[in-house]
Amino acid sequence: MRIISTRLFPPHKDGSLIIRRGSTQLLTEVMRHRLTLVQAPAGYGKTTAMVSCYESLTRTGQQAAWLSMQEFTGSMAELVEYLQAALCQSVAGFAAAVTVDATLAHGATLGDHAADFCNALKTVREPVFLLLDDFHAIIGSEAEQLVSAILSDSPHNFHLILGTRAEPSFTMGRLRVLGAVGKIDVDDLRFSPEEAQQFISATDGGAMVPLALVDLAVRKTEGWPAGLQLVSLALARCADASALLKDFSGSHRDVGNYLAEDVLNRLAPEVQQFLLCTSILNRFCAELCNAVTGRDDARAMLKLLEKSGLFIFSLDDHGHWYRYHHLFSAFLFNQLTERHAGETSTLHRNASRWLAANGLTDEAFQHAIQAGAIDFAAQLFTQAWYELYLKGNHWTLTRWARQLPEQVLARYPKIQLERAWLLTLSWRFEEAHALIDSVAQRMDSHDPTTADSGGDRYSLPHLLKHRKMMIAQFTDDMPEVERLCIELLENFPYCDGFLEGSLHVSLLYAQREQYRLADVERLNARARASFNKANAEPGKVWHECILGPALLQLGRFDAAIAGYRNAIEIANIGRIGIDEVPLALVPSLMLAEVQVERMEFDEARTLLERNLPMAQRLGFTESLIAGYIGRARLAAVKGDHESANRVLTEGFEFALTHSLYRLFWNIVSERVRLCLLRDDVIGAVRHATDAGLPISGSQVLPTATMTTKHEAIAITWVRIAMATGAAREALRVLRQWISFAEGRGCVRTRIRMEILLARAYQMSGDGRAAVRAIKDAVVAAAPIGMVLSFVEEGEPVKSLLLKVLDIDDSIDLAEFGAQLANALQASVPTHVLTTAPLRAGQMQIPDREAPCEPLNAKEMDILKYVEQSLLNKEIADRLGMTEGSVKWYLQQIYGKLGVRRRHMALHKARQMGYLH
Repeated sequence: MRIISTRLFPPHKDGSLIIRRGSTQLLTEVMRHRLTLVQAPAGYGKTTAMVSCYESLTRTGQQAAWLSMQEFTGSMAELVEYLQAALCQSVAGFAAAVTVDATLAHGATLGDHAADFCNALKTVREPVFLLLDDFHAIIGSEAEQLVSAILSDSPHNFHLILGTRAEPSFTMGRLRVLGAVGKIDVDDLRFSPEEAQQFISATDGGAMVPLALVDLAVRKTEGWPAGLQLVSLALARCADASALLKDFSGSHRDVGNYLAEDVLNRLAPEVQQFLLCTSILNRFCAELCNAVTGRDDARAMLKLLEKSGLFIFSLDDHGHWYRYHHLFSAFLFNQLTERHAGETSTLHRNASRWLAANGLTDEAFQHAIQAGAIDFAAQLFTQAWYELYLKGNHWTLTRWARQLPEQVLARYPKIQLERAWLLTLSWRFEEAHALIDSVAQRMDSHDPTTADSGGDRYSLPHLLKHRKMMIAQFTDDMPEVERLCIELLENFPYCDGFLEGSLHVSLLYAQREQYRLADVERLNARARASFNKANAEPGKVWHECILGPALLQLGRFDAAIAGYRNAIEIANIGRIGIDEVPLALVPSLMLAEVQVERMEFDEARTLLERNLPMAQRLGFTESLIAGYIGRARLAAVKGDHESANRVLTEGFEFALTHSLYRLFWNIVSERVRLCLLRDDVIGAVRHATDAGLPISGSQVLPTATMTTKHEAIAITWVRIAMATGAAREALRVLRQWISFAEGRGCVRTRIRMEILLARAYQMSGDGRAAVRAIKDAVVAAAPIGMVLSFVEEGEPVKSLLLKVLDIDDSIDLAEFGAQLANALQASVPTHVLTTAPLRAGQMQIPDREAPCEPLNAKEMDILKYVEQSLLNKEIADRLGMTEGSVKWYLQQIYGKLGVRRRHMALHKARQMGYLH
């Protein structure tokens, strides 16, 4: 949405303002109070009084910002953008102090925005005055809630002035008790006889109108400024002023009658016709008026109307765009429908065609709808959708589609395919499939009512196939994505940079998900060139989000992070999104995932909290995995397992609802890891069993046709195998996965598997192999900064790291060693580490005769029963556990004591003082 700059300035009206007591009192109230209400019904001169106040403030050097809100929708995002524009424009130092980014407006909470504005206002030392006119337009909306929140926490140098017809809905009790609320109401704004005389006389060419007539006018109108404006216009054209005023009524109905009979009807016929015909326009310029009315003298007519004071306001300093007073405009339109009901559609159609020809497509579309020209509106949609999509203006496209009847939409395949794309991006796969099927059926039947031109029909099969490919991509059918991309690239019918770029990046996606990384650079270069050529900003965002995981897999973490940040910037600058959900949330979640891995928690937490609540409305599988797993890992590392389980449950349910099985298995894998971290083997096994985890290790070995979903399944299987006494089988699976990852150049996968391999060796009693495996993982992880994957595996892996960090000088781990040391110091019991702050290369190595970590209470219980020569099943019965759990705990004991057998464990435990 573009900022309409005229809303940031008070409306300009030809002629000088009358100095009134209400305006003077308003200035006094504004200076004394933090909140000042200018509250009265329509036509009482609220805007005029506020303009006078604004001009007085700026004339004396005060920092005052203006915002007209009549056309506001009540959206918080819209208000944030306009408030920032108004304050940055008018308040010195505000732009440098404000931290809120208006392009992120759709992604932040109300509290975030209020805090950002209040913090920025606090840095400005001088008083700041913010005047919001027509505030009643947003009462009861989230935009009003934001204003209330800003007012509640704003510094004392901030003064808010609201022009409104109705009382704001937010409470003002605390401010009233503090004496911080001022008010200007009907009694203050109504004209006194002296003010009315000055006003009417100025309108009547400067001749002083007798005070008796003015008194009568004031009584008749009760000082209502709009009524007096009507009176003054009538007097200027009436020979018998007394007779006119005697018959004048102050009620709204009488004013309407007066406008019809004594204002409009007294104007020249050509002026009347011009006013009626242009009343359909929310704003107008001379050229638009000529197109609507069929005249060629609109510029002169506008100047005449402005000079005559016929409720016309200039919207800019150049006298190009105008609008009517809203009451007058409504009156004129009512007159138009009564007198010329059959002409309104023609006028709207004329307006639509001129606006479309001049690039004002949104306004053109709305007039076409009002004209009943549904087909023309649909044609505008067809012509404009591609450019709007390239600019990321998805919200406009969605709004337009909702205004067109389904039976009309069905005749425009391109619109339907565009809708299918937007629905796919919003996880609404069934609806997208239905639209694609309907287009295919229409194409197969050669329906003569299809509205696309013959030349366009040749591209429809390719667009149809492209949309099928997109659904396959978002539903993780990677072989199908690859097949369709190759077919489309081989037979691409025309030079379309955006679609061509999307095919290259989708092919990269499909191959990356199948662990084929050889073509990443070639496809990356082609996609980037295509998107740059088309200047397709949304395509650039998706490109970075799809490329990023490939770079992570290749071990190029810094390049992935740079790409994510670039995507966030592009999405924010272009305000790209769908249904008020910003596209920036996708790269934001993926950036957070990397930051969590590197244990850079502060920014990661902010990104996750801001964007994850909207992730179910826009994104793709990667962003969901990044969001849900990242948030769960962040909570778990802080010991908040309840929050971790809650967010995993939310993601699990979404995965089931939309059949997103890669997300499903990543969440199952994380659930199992967290259970085992808490020694809940039973819970881990239950999660795995319920998910349908394969029984045999042979079923989770790497194959040529698998995707990253199978990696999550394999990791889950390995964890369960180790927990239930099948560490040696886990070793077999892990070795094959590591060999596979090395052959494909998959650095990230190899590190993950090597960490688990070390754990499996440890549980098998092969301590030396465990150290070698963890060392290999550390060496591979050092250049890319993977930290949390080591730390979150728990105490056994940490004990191995303590040994590995005492490395030889041939391996440069200086910075990474420090990162690991700090992470371990924060999470490993202090008696394991030195008490002094650790630096790289100074990690204390535990005494080889001491256990790397103490036995916990459960392990001590099992060890005592082992001393009594009880079998595993007997120990399980005594402790209320399964036999598999006892085996798992025994492996933990063996690993900690550095032994392989029961009798060796008992001997070592007695030496260490655990048993007597």
